[in-house]
Amino acid sequence: MAILFRVNTTLSGSASLVASRSIRSAGTTLGYDVALHSNGDVYVAGQSGTALPAYNPSSLTGFKTDDNSQVQGFFSRLSANLETTQYVTYIGGTDAQSWAAELALDDSGNAYVTGRTDSTNFPLKNQYVAGTGNQFIVKINSAVSGADSLVYSTRIWTGINRDIAVDSTGAVYVAGSHPSSGATMPAYGALYSTPSGLNDAFIAKFSPSGNILRFSTYFGGSDQDQIFSIRVSGENTVYFIGDTLSTNIPVAGSPFRTTSAGGKDAFYGVMNTAVSSAEFSSASSSDSETIGSVSIPVVLLHPDSSGTNTVSYNVTGGTAIGGGEDFTLGSGILTFVPNDTSENIILSIQDDQLDEVNNETIVIQLTGTTGSAILGNLLTHTYSITDNDTMTVQI
Repeated sequence: MAILFRVNTTLSGSASLVASRSIRSAGTTLGYDVALHSNGDVYVAGQSGTALPAYNPSSLTGFKTDDNSQVQGFFSRLSANLETTQYVTYIGGTDAQSWAAELALDDSGNAYVTGRTDSTNFPLKNQYVAGTGNQFIVKINSAVSGADSLVYSTRIWTGINRDIAVDSTGAVYVAGSHPSSGATMPAYGALYSTPSGLNDAFIAKFSPSGNILRFSTYFGGSDQDQIFSIRVSGENTVYFIGDTLSTNIPVAGSPFRTTSAGGKDAFYGVMNTAVSSAEFSSASSSDSETIGSVSIPVVLLHPDSSGTNTVSYNVTGGTAIGGGEDFTLGSGILTFVPNDTSENIILSIQDDQLDEVNNETIVIQLTGTTGSAILGNLLTHTYSITDNDTMTVQI
């Protein structure tokens, strides 16, 4: 049984207890994290046995209402006085246990929940494609009911997610510890791209859509390290705190202690997660073959304010024929001057006056960078040439 209290700390004794309630199921129910929205609503995440009740017939139903006779994670939103359950859902699959360990809220009241699942059929939606591990992130809109309340759900990698945070843009940050084995975390714009100890701490950032990794780094020394708590300032700055058994954890700035005091030490730090990266602004586009020329934007996220970056590209596939027959474009290089955020690949389309059975495609790939920028996530763009010719039949 999980118990939730609301306390007025300006009062003392029994007068300080404003409200309390229990959250029960047919088995063990554990409350792991709680958050308060600006309107006073209370959000709770944890782990529940079977038969977790909705408490109120008017409650919005969650995206998963069946416990499947498994220990599940759960998420619930309650009124400020704790008397009304406004939304409740299980979080998990059907064949093994899951639990919801940490949660965060954005200004609109959306909930971001992270935890662990051992299920092989954990529900996924708009998932991060490289995510195969036992840790998950879900975004829940508890203002709507049923399947629509699940905005996205994704696995990430193997480890322990100790905390989650969200910035003003909706980007999500998770931090915790990562073992030396299991589904590994890809490094993206990393301070440290590979683990250096038995368990390394990590920080990662995902796009507001939840399916694009925007930053990830290992952090630690040669022994065991973990981050327990993070806070986000602005869009990219993360404050973190954790503990370490390593004697060689990296230090920066002007720390008051640079060496281990023996045993397990605490550490804290600040990290900038802004990564200068180049990618297409969209995965595909199309137009008529009479268009003449087409501008395909390549964007530079978090551009360098002092140096020049270049991005190389090449045509790597498609059904259209190059060399001036259907289009003209080969390999090329885009140059981004300081603070430049967008440049265009210019594609020349030929109107061949032939009736094609199907639209023709051109696949363009970003292949490399120079300067401080790295390649981002959306590296392939497919352009479709829409045929405007009609077949003429002669008798």
